[in-house]
Amino acid sequence: AINILLVLGLAGWLPERVGRWVVLGVSGSLFAIAALAPWLFIRPAYQAEVLQGLECTIENCLATDELVFGERIHLLGYQFSAAAGKIEPGDFVDVTLEWGIQGETMRNWSVFVHLNDPVLGVPIAQRDMHMGQGLRPTSLLKTGDKIVNHYRLQIPATAVSPAALQLTVGLYDYYTGERLQLLSGEDAIDLTEIPLESRAGETP
Repeated sequence: AINILLVLGLAGWLPERVGRWVVLGVSGSLFAIAALAPWLFIRPAYQAEVLQGLECTIENCLATDELVFGERIHLLGYQFSAAAGKIEPGDFVDVTLEWGIQGETMRNWSVFVHLNDPVLGVPIAQRDMHMGQGLRPTSLLKTGDKIVNHYRLQIPATAVSPAALQLTVGLYDYYTGERLQLLSGEDAIDLTEIPLESRAGETP
């Protein structure tokens, strides 16, 4: 119905021959845009970004063969940062993980990143996604590939503070909930503690 009104508005007040060409011109332009959109807009948006690897330091490089999930997916290093330097309730924490693929897998494993409250024993913030910012399932990765992922976690404004949050990482099957185990038999890695400070003021 909208298209009928559009054509009437464009061509209804013109001579028939001129109006026919106006309608053909508009239709052809819209057809061209629709035909080119997958190549000009959609495909580039779904291309996995190639990110630089982490700059290796003693604090963030994990030079050990023990951090290999399922004998195939190796966590090579990590970084975390906050916008204001210190972390308070309501703030964002940015985490970067670098992965190395040691063997191909037929299953698609999602990465989970948790900030666990050590007292409650549960995550107070988390982020889950496939590798390549969600665009590169593990079943498509080849031996020797290296993947860098960014995760942004928001700490709830009601989080109890001060606290020492545990940064925990692992892989799991989204459909079954099964976690991919390390060589040690564990199903997650506790990378580091992140201090959560209290906001200044009279309110606890």
